[in-house]
Amino acid sequence: MARNIGADGRRVYRAVIVQTDQRRDGKSGTRYEGPYDSPGAARARVTFWRNYWDAYDDGSSATGHIEQAHTVWTPVDGEQPATPRPTPGPDEPRIVVTVADVEAALRNYLAHLDYDLHKSLASNEESGADTYPDEAADLFDRLAAAAKESDQ
Repeated sequence: MARNIGADGRRVYRAVIVQTDQRRDGKSGTRYEGPYDSPGAARARVTFWRNYWDAYDDGSSATGHIEQAHTVWTPVDGEQPATPRPTPGPDEPRIVVTVADVEAALRNYLAHLDYDLHKSLASNEESGADTYPDEAADLFDRLAAAAKESDQ
């Protein structure tokens, strides 16, 4: 589940819950829930699972505690933070499609729809050349022309 965790340098909390399910021969398992920005939220999860298993009235149970950590967020593998895209103006295209996008879509589509045609485009029988780039460029030009016509 995605969470909005912006607690850089502050404490975060998680619930550590040990559950014993009598319906499964008394097998126990540990689950971790969080992080949460307050100890109360984590404690509430422990309480929830205690009440949940107590309701079965078959000996199933849950115990738990909360743990805390201090967060320090750093980029992974030297990645730079994403640069937000500017919002396009009212007359600007909202989606930008490139010839490479059309080529990838065409390859995928034909590989599933007509494998023989896909193979003939990927490896021309006479030259052995990959003709997908030319086909994609032609299709891109036809799509762009059709889009311009529909705008007029």
